[in-house]
Amino acid sequence: MFDMQGKYVLVAGGSKGLGRELSLALVGRGAHVIVISRSQNALDKIKMDMEAARVHEQQVLSTQSLDLTNSEEVSNFVNGFEKQISALFCTAGGTDEEIGHFTDISATSIQGCMEKNYLTTAYITHAVMKVWKAELELAEEPSRVQQSRHIVFTASTAALVAVPGYAAYSPSKAAIRSLADMLRLESLMYSPAGSIQVHCSFPGTFYTDSFYREQSRKPDLCKELEGTVNDEGGLTAGEVAQRILAGLDAGCYFIPTDLQTRLLLNNMRGPSPRDSPLIDWFMGLAASFIWPFIGTYFDWRVARYGQR
Repeated sequence: MFDMQGKYVLVAGGSKGLGRELSLALVGRGAHVIVISRSQNALDKIKMDMEAARVHEQQVLSTQSLDLTNSEEVSNFVNGFEKQISALFCTAGGTDEEIGHFTDISATSIQGCMEKNYLTTAYITHAVMKVWKAELELAEEPSRVQQSRHIVFTASTAALVAVPGYAAYSPSKAAIRSLADMLRLESLMYSPAGSIQVHCSFPGTFYTDSFYREQSRKPDLCKELEGTVNDEGGLTAGEVAQRILAGLDAGCYFIPTDLQTRLLLNNMRGPSPRDSPLIDWFMGLAASFIWPFIGTYFDWRVARYGQR
């Protein structure tokens, strides 16, 4: 359900971490990949790595230095892109500089975290969706439009559970999940049905340079509750990328990348659609019994930490 062979894919925030692994995996699938980022040095590096990973000479592999928090720059780039965009991956963000308890971080950190996680996603999605809507409206016979367009958001397990230390980060990722729900509904207005497909992944802990920068700033309580005291308990960025692509291949809307996140997600899915209704229902039922105990344990740990 996610064949990008010979199609154009934008990876926003694709020069490092998870975005980098997704970019290289998409190159390996034969896609034309355009990586967008602010860091020119990282863009130069990913360009060389993409060239080494190309599977045929006709592949278009390029990079674009762009401030994804600048809506005008983003809109000008997308509107000036001369090829049809088949997929957009939104992977920019992180919290290595804004990690900390709410009263310990600055107000500018709260603003910055929302900008680099939510706005980097919202601005480029807005520009691409407007282009896609215009393309569908101009199609002479919309019912014969066969190529699906995909938006792939990157939320986080942190969007689903409160862990002290992610006070700036969690709301920005929860906003992305909410945006995904909204756009999935709005995309149903465009003919033909299914011409624009929305997906949202929920990675848990995974190892990147950003993760280790976070660890150096992360409160001890945060490490204890999420199980990263010894820098353990996660996946590699490459493993997360492959799990996201497997979810896209299966046509999933929500893509949790580990069991813990899947339990959390199905415990609070609400009206969001289910990809495997029966399994997801049982997951939600199991989580409804499990998480109250874990939540009580978290409350006790936080109160004890405060007493210490």
